[in-house]
Amino acid sequence: MTDRRSRPARRAARPAGPVTPTTEQLTGAWTPEATSSRTGGTQPTAAEPPVPRVAVDTASAPTRGLVRSGRRVTTTPVPGSDPTPSPEPPRHGTGENDDRLLRDRPPHWG
Repeated sequence: MTDRRSRPARRAARPAGPVTPTTEQLTGAWTPEATSSRTGGTQPTAAEPPVPRVAVDTASAPTRGLVRSGRRVTTTPVPGSDPTPSPEPPRHGTGENDDRLLRDRPPHWG
């Protein structure tokens, strides 16, 4: 029988060695060098937070009215399409499907 106290504790291993500017992010401390690669080389200041480039690019695009995000996707109609199409003809008679279902029984039903 093995004694549990003789085994080493099972804890997460910490990286060995000194803390460098590249490993500073592992400890959670903020350094300007760590964010400069994510902000495209610009240095953010305390008075002015960094602005994502995507927001600047989309602001110059013309807006197309109110855009609401939702689950249902709607598209603009194709130019030249009929906004009120004619109704489709009936696909089968009124009781045709009911009669077929009543006649169609599994063989073991008798």
